[in-house]
Amino acid sequence: MLELKNVFVTYDPNTIFMSNALVDISLVIKKNESVGIVGRIGSGKSTLIQLFNGLIKPDNGIVLLDNDDINSKQVDIRKVRKKVGIVFQYPEEQFFAETIFAEVAFGPKNMGMRETELKNAVFSALKDMGFSSEKIAQRSPFSLSGGEKRRVAIASIIAMNPDILVLDEPMAGMDFNGKEKLIKYIKNEIKNGRTLVFVTHNMEELLEIADRVIALDDGKKVFDGRVRDFFSDEKLIEKIGIDIPSVVRMRNRLKKHYSDIPFCRTPIEIASYLKKRNRL
Repeated sequence: MLELKNVFVTYDPNTIFMSNALVDISLVIKKNESVGIVGRIGSGKSTLIQLFNGLIKPDNGIVLLDNDDINSKQVDIRKVRKKVGIVFQYPEEQFFAETIFAEVAFGPKNMGMRETELKNAVFSALKDMGFSSEKIAQRSPFSLSGGEKRRVAIASIIAMNPDILVLDEPMAGMDFNGKEKLIKYIKNEIKNGRTLVFVTHNMEELLEIADRVIALDDGKKVFDGRVRDFFSDEKLIEKIGIDIPSVVRMRNRLKKHYSDIPFCRTPIEIASYLKKRNRL
């Protein structure tokens, strides 16, 4: 379990450039949750996820992982980063290895994996990201398309088998096929007990993957709850500059005529409801 208690983060303190990146943030992320973090640019989303494995420290407040303060001297930060794996936006810009295998192997190797275990972890992670041929592991990561690079970057984190997987705009730059593979992987991992936290501007992705939404505005948490409740709060959505997905718009229009229509995540669910209703 990951918990933040009354966390504040301030950039450039005691200068004329001082700004509050995060203000009094408290939240709990439990095992097997799928949590989407949303908000306009500059709302504090990327700062928030950097707190999760100690990449930055709060100016006030504490960050707990399994009830341990991750920023205390008694906690091994390497173990924290093994449990909480983060893939940042445009991670491919940080590639450095000559081969895809070496790129994906770097993290787990530093965590202590050796030989057979390391090889199995690398190829399993690449397969999860849709790279079925082992030959591709010997290619340069710089020879890949943008979407393929993103999937390799994600593979480099899941090869370490983190308990909590944190993704910043994971599907940016991916084609339809790449997105489908990643969504399939994410849904399967959630079923198997993995915890997922992801930052996104794409509300269709949020609707399809998330069970819970955390919304930030100007460094403050302004919503924390179910996806259906988030999309029902039209005033909040307008305030933080979020586009309502077409499926939700359609469902909301239908609700004016059919008060019993449930929350629907896909057009198929809407069609199924209408089909059943017409049979009555």
